[in-house]
This record gives sequence, C-alpha cells and structure tokens, in this order.
Amino acid sequence: MTRPILLACCALLTVACGEKKTPASSGDAAEDTPAEATETETSSDLPQDKNSKAFAKALVDLEITRFSPTDDGVLKYELMSFQADATWSAQAAVEIADERMDCTEGGGWSLDPATSEDNATITWTVEETNCPGREAGDLQRALVDLSGGSFNVAFR
Repeated sequence: MTRPILLACCALLTVACGEKKTPASSGDAAEDTPAEATETETSSDLPQDKNSKAFAKALVDLEITRFSPTDDGVLKYELMSFQADATWSAQAAVEIADERMDCTEGGGWSLDPATSEDNATITWTVEETNCPGREAGDLQRALVDLSGGSFNVAFR
C-alpha cells in the first residue's frame, strides 16, 4: 500500500515542479538579463556625438609610447594611456644630460566635441605627479590627430 502512495506523490511532485514556461514578453524581460558590453563605454562627461564617441574609443584603445608633453623634451611619457572613465596615467621619466629619474603622473582628461573620428582637442590635467619640476594642476591642451593609429599633437 505504501508503494502506490509513494508513486502517486512522485507523480504529483513531477507535475508541480515540471518545466516552467516563460510568460509572454512584456518588454520587462530585457531588464532581467544583463546586456553584454560590446564596446567600451566612455564617461558621460565626454561629448556623446558620433565623432566624439569614435574619437574617445580610439584614444582609449591607443597605447602611447615615448611621448613628450613638454616643449623642452625633458619629460617623456614612456607609456601613457587614457581610460574610458576620463582619467589618464603615465609611466614617465625626466632626462637631463646623463641622468634619468623615473616617475609617474596621472589625472583627468576632457574632450571638446570632435571635428572628425580622428581629430579633436583634448585637455588633460595633472592631478598626481612625482616627477621633478611638475606640480598637480599642470594642464595640457592639444589638438590630437589619431589618423593611422598614431598620437600626433599640436599643443594649444
């Protein structure tokens, strides 16, 4: 007698716990499923027009090496990168005669609306530095051309 009751209970549980059906779409289903990020999203503080977004993405994807942010060429950014959250960082060196002093800098950057996907004026501010002769608050403004995957600047 216990065997038929046990089988009946199992059958009821199978029906009760069976496959769940998804209700008809009401547009809310997309909120439950996280969207996959296909592109790097840049800070909302940057211009959001098509050219500016393309320029910012190209700038963030670029690895900049041996760049001098000063006219005298004494300070060199051995490796500089711009991040999508509107920050930047650089491994740098001050080179005077035979002497070399390694240092780092970092801070924030902004973008004027880009004139094309390859050209825009950017401003980066030094917020942290341990480089000799540099101070927090130093500001660089430059017209940047990213044509051909290179970082060409004309200081403003």
